[in-house]
Amino acid sequence: MRGLSPALKREIEVFAFAYRAYFPEFFLASPAGELLDFDAELQRLRAVDPPLVRLEFAIPLIGPQAGGGEARDPTVLGERAMRRRLHERARAEGDEALADALLEDRLRSSSGS
Repeated sequence: MRGLSPALKREIEVFAFAYRAYFPEFFLASPAGELLDFDAELQRLRAVDPPLVRLEFAIPLIGPQAGGGEARDPTVLGERAMRRRLHERARAEGDEALADALLEDRLRSSSGS
């Protein structure tokens, strides 16, 4: 981190809630898979379903039980009670815009846009 620009450090810090207390599971290598080189790992990460990425980044705010157990269900972010909970927790953390970002595509797709 020492070699990063201050602007990039600030951008990374925005997501500190996600890696200080919980590390999104899609970042972890598969225990049954082979070790990938850097380019292959980037390809794997780019292929992760965006709704799953949003759910994984929301877990620190909504709790690990949200979206099921081992096979998480990103549709939980479409539930009114879960959206409310996400906004309340993000507001408590001082960043309600984060909740908006995590729900953005969900809201867009539910409005038919």
